[in-house]
Amino acid sequence: MLYILFICTLLLLTFSYVIFDRDFSHPSFIFCLAFAFFELVCVAFANANAVTIGPETAMIILGGMMIFIAFGVFAKYLEQRTCPGNTEYRSEHRYIDLSNVIVVLVIICQLITIYVYIRYLHRLYIAYYGKAGSLSACINLCDQLTKFNTDDYNALKVRPGSLYNRTNLISSSVPYLIIFTLVNNFIVRKKINVFQLFSAALVAVRIYLSGARSALLILFVMIVLQVYITKYRKPVGKKSGAGFVIKIFLATLAFGAVSIGLLELMGRSGPSNIGHYLYVYLGAPIDNLDNYIQGGSVMMKDTLFGQHTFGRFYEYFQQKNLVDSSLGTVTDVLPFVKTANGNTAGNVFTMYYFFLIDFGYAGIVPLTLIITVFYTILYYKTRYRSNAAAGMSRTRAESFPYAVFIYTYLANNLVMTPFSNRFYEDVVSIAFLKFVIITGLFTAVFINGRLKIGNTNIIFFKKKNYMIS
Repeated sequence: MLYILFICTLLLLTFSYVIFDRDFSHPSFIFCLAFAFFELVCVAFANANAVTIGPETAMIILGGMMIFIAFGVFAKYLEQRTCPGNTEYRSEHRYIDLSNVIVVLVIICQLITIYVYIRYLHRLYIAYYGKAGSLSACINLCDQLTKFNTDDYNALKVRPGSLYNRTNLISSSVPYLIIFTLVNNFIVRKKINVFQLFSAALVAVRIYLSGARSALLILFVMIVLQVYITKYRKPVGKKSGAGFVIKIFLATLAFGAVSIGLLELMGRSGPSNIGHYLYVYLGAPIDNLDNYIQGGSVMMKDTLFGQHTFGRFYEYFQQKNLVDSSLGTVTDVLPFVKTANGNTAGNVFTMYYFFLIDFGYAGIVPLTLIITVFYTILYYKTRYRSNAAAGMSRTRAESFPYAVFIYTYLANNLVMTPFSNRFYEDVVSIAFLKFVIITGLFTAVFINGRLKIGNTNIIFFKKKNYMIS
């Protein structure tokens, strides 16, 4: 069944590519490609790990792809009916003007955040071991405590502090806007702003200190998709360059090497078997899901609605003592498991695992459809010019492409659906709401120079005019 699943996925991937104008950035293509890649890893290591996929798992995975494709076709039909002549791709080859003074202020905020967080890491290590440790050891301890030993972490009562909480609101959001601006302006003018580059470097430092490489993947996917949308995505009927595919393949290999290399710097031991390491992260989630389904009982009895699917949302209210903190949410249902022949298989089970736990098979269609609708609507906001934009003068500056920014930033959640429940963990959360508010206001005030509330435009400054590249 594994090989049948993989072949059917390739067929759906090809169909998605053709029907949606050969666009690599379409959510249906990204979704199908992600599962195809994970399935390929399962196929490659099927004998070594005794991978077998049951018909229920295959139907769930293929059904999710068909939901994405079906709604994509429906959205395309609606778009063609409502705007039959609106088939021109949005051109984002415009210089984004961002004051160096503003960037420097953000950098100061980032430096404060990093300094306070490093002090917190050392305080946490001393509280746990009673002695000082190296920075990499401190990073690893914090990562282990916050992920797998939350009871010990809560008992220590060591937290970053109020200063960190305030500065981190800016440091965890605005620098991504700066990186987006840096990449865009490099494509347009082939020049790099050193202040923006330094801010981007501080983001890398912050990711290293976090001990988790997921933020690095968010950044990688965001930049790759932005470059494709801005530079390589072609009008309907024209093929995107094959050179882009080759560049992405090489960039992905480099990213994988960097990710593995970071393990030592973060205080973890590197993999002794690269092949099995790749299987655990990029193949086992599908195998683990199937083993869970074949185990019998699927749906658990929840105390809260969608207790595990919306676990990150509930965790916020647990921290505020608004929800009983003794109720389990996410990590309590992520046990480390083994393959059928006894090899380690990690503790990730794809996004469908959480849907099954909370809602059973009945929850798969609506929860997948919500993701589909969200990304498809956002996608169309990145793809086509509005009537006003289409008639703009070549010298008139366009507003910051905020829809493209959000789509590229969230694309990682779509890429990681075969790995975990990233969409509902990240998007359905208070943290993401803060991210949207802060980046939205920053864009309006410091980049676009105006804020529109209803029919009222609040002008902060007049934008300069730049030629389209």
